Amino acid sequence: EDVFTKIIEMKPGFSFEELVHEDALSFIREFASDCIIVSSAASKKEEHNIDMPARKLFQKLKIRYSGIEKLVGEENVHVTDESKEPKLSELKQKYGEYVFLDDSKKFIQEAENIGMPAVRIIRGMGHAYSHENSPARMERMVSGFVDFREYAISKGWLTS
Repeated sequence: EDVFTKIIEMKPGFSFEELVHEDALSFIREFASDCIIVSSAASKKEEHNIDMPARKLFQKLKIRYSGIEKLVGEENVHVTDESKEPKLSELKQKYGEYVFLDDSKKFIQEAENIGMPAVRIIRGMGHAYSHENSPARMERMVSGFVDFREYAISKGWLTS
């Protein structure tokens, strides 16, 4: 928690909500009761993954201080190390099929490995499109949560 204290000291008035994409935060606020957060603490740079327990704690606190944990409930926030697949599989057994949404090809593939419908967010894409060459379970690529919301409603996954 020292890191967060230092951030506040260096930038008084800093809102940890700034660490969350605005459209993601809006989506989570609207559908919090249907959201489960599965976040990986691993860095893409392997040399940063030395102290994974500390990275996981940092990620968990970042989610807490951003307000996401309060919206979805602590029991619906899961921080993994490098792979999300074991947690996704556990959640599938507990809740049945659900739609997995992520911006990482790696994690989309992990969802597909366990047979989950997956939607990939491609930030800055500008629009949504179907991806003909994607694996069979990958439903769609979207440019953000606004686009995902519209698509999910059209598929009957969410009600407006």
